Amino acid sequence: MSGPRRMGIKLPESESERDAVDAVYGCLTTGSEEVGRGFTESDDDWSPMWLVATAAGQGTIITPVEMLDQADKIAITEYVARFARKVGAVAVGHLNSSWLVATEDVGEARMKEIDAQMKAQYGSTEGIPERREILMLIIYTATSWRQYHASIERHDGPPTLAPWVLMGSSDKSWNLTGTMSDPIRESLRRMG
Repeated sequence: MSGPRRMGIKLPESESERDAVDAVYGCLTTGSEEVGRGFTESDDDWSPMWLVATAAGQGTIITPVEMLDQADKIAITEYVARFARKVGAVAVGHLNSSWLVATEDVGEARMKEIDAQMKAQYGSTEGIPERREILMLIIYTATSWRQYHASIERHDGPPTLAPWVLMGSSDKSWNLTGTMSDPIRESLRRMG
């Protein structure tokens, strides 16, 4: 992985984690919609990015130069975690396009079949006709997380986004854990 790019931005100051979550959500959802308005081709896509936010309103957008494989994903995630710890972040948002198969779309019986297929494919949804493309946003703080998504709608022209939907959160759902979330959450817990 080549070194990541960083760009500083100004965010509202945060008096609470909730303020920081709201600032990150507003910046990344509005920004992704603006990026989408600039698309010209049907296969244009959103680049992965992270937004590291401090209570003082310092925001840093971090983008990888390239993410070709799992090692690149781990390296950029560890970089973001170290950076968040260094600047005393109160929230980190991660935005990326992905694929989703939701139980409410396919029913529980079909979802069991899909789960087995995905396990056999090491988590990939490739070849699953019910999958849908989404832009996913996860926002982490020292004590919580929230996950949103907007469906990516492909047309003859440039893609567009459906409205953002809350998909899960630490106060309503399962525990979020994984290669990309654990280092970020640990860096924020050390700060919190």
